[in-house]
Amino acid sequence: MTSHNASQTNQLLHQFKSLHQELIDFVSTCSDKNWQKHTGAERWSIASTAHHVGIAHYGRIAWVEKIAAGLPLPKMTGSQVDEENAQNALLHANDSQEAVLAYLQNESRRVIATLKSLSDEQLAQTAYLEIIRGEVSGAQLVANVVIGASIAHLASMKSTANGNQNVST
Repeated sequence: MTSHNASQTNQLLHQFKSLHQELIDFVSTCSDKNWQKHTGAERWSIASTAHHVGIAHYGRIAWVEKIAAGLPLPKMTGSQVDEENAQNALLHANDSQEAVLAYLQNESRRVIATLKSLSDEQLAQTAYLEIIRGEVSGAQLVANVVIGASIAHLASMKSTANGNQNVST
């Protein structure tokens, strides 16, 4: 790592690694009964929600790479994101824990490699994001989408597994 990517990049990397380990610990110890419960927040199975973190949140590291390279972000509206999420939730509702764990591990390697490769200056670059109708920096995407939204989904899954917010089994 170069000396100029030590502060914010390392902080985000540390936060991501901590979140990822907590998610892996949860997924790997979730009972079969809880694995199929539907969360109150997302209204998806825990299986779908865990997979969603990998595809929709860890996966947004590709957008961070685009911003760092000075490329435009895909033009996606809120309704397009919701539709994509709903389709993926149905597709992955019955995924096994092993499949979701493997997917999360694979996607986390990409997030970690990308963060290690970027400087604070690259993370500070911005691009227009249609869904918020404004500029967003790579660092903001990592903090709020890759990490922050993933933390919210993990909290929802834990709450459901602990007997709260379960809308169906």
